[in-house]
Amino acid sequence: MPTLVIATPEDPTCPASNSRHLAENIPGSTLVTIEGMGHAIPRAVVPRLGAALLSHFEAVEGRAGLR
Repeated sequence: MPTLVIATPEDPTCPASNSRHLAENIPGSTLVTIEGMGHAIPRAVVPRLGAALLSHFEAVEGRAGLR
């Protein structure tokens, strides 16, 4: 299953190292780090987060031949 793992370096609850560990152990996963993002989603990171999600969805859609 295509999996997007998002690392949030400012998150005190779930360190970015946890995200890296997940990405390393989920075959075929993609790791994206959103600088400035913590456990909440500040308005300033919404464009970067949205772009990462859209890119992932488009890649999955393309692999599934859904276009």
